[in-house]
Amino acid sequence: MAHDAQPADATSAVEIAGLDVDGVNAVAIGTVLWAVALVVTLVMHSSLLESGNAWITWVCVSGLVLGLMGLPYVIRRRAVYRSAAASSPSAVSATTSTTTSPTTSTSASASASASASTGDDVGSSDS
Repeated sequence: MAHDAQPADATSAVEIAGLDVDGVNAVAIGTVLWAVALVVTLVMHSSLLESGNAWITWVCVSGLVLGLMGLPYVIRRRAVYRSAAASSPSAVSATTSTTTSPTTSTSASASASASASTGDDVGSSDS
């Protein structure tokens, strides 16, 4: 049995700040990568046809199109986030904390109801 190391003060919780990520960089970089992949598949189109893998070109096309469709969406979303932060900095952090709290309690209640419905007692040691 392994010994679990506990911090000196096990009751104190470490508060982790969330990342300020708006998704624009991720979508822009992903779209550029899909465009590069499309160029590569177009250059290698004849060998892809011979091997029966020409469908890869269409995957790159769909990735590029979806990225181009998503870019205006995330740019608008970033503008909304920035305007909300400029008007009230506490409103953005309050929105973030309310969206993360219900997820945790929902997943905990879902797992509790799942174990109750199957009759499993997760915490019991009756082996």
